[in-house]
Amino acid sequence: MGDAGPQANRVLHLAFKDRELVGCASSTFSPGWTPDGCGHWGLLAVHPDHQKSGVATALVIAAERRLATICGGVQIEYQYTEGDDFSRRTKALENKTPC
Repeated sequence: MGDAGPQANRVLHLAFKDRELVGCASSTFSPGWTPDGCGHWGLLAVHPDHQKSGVATALVIAAERRLATICGGVQIEYQYTEGDDFSRRTKALENKTPC
């Protein structure tokens, strides 16, 4: 979903399990607020019943792989809170993505 065509600037990645939508993330080649060649992914959401099952990880990997096809680099920006489990899991993704 998103812009039309395989080289669309922005797409919405969708995750399904048993034909049910369980998560989504967006990826954008040129969002307008980053330098040329620096893509952006965001809007990461997973249904509560499917959290901690790898859905978010798969969506982040798909978004970053797509961005890596055109962008020279991918930058992740997030808020880290010491002692917060979600922050710890997000930080752990830094070394698992192919960029």
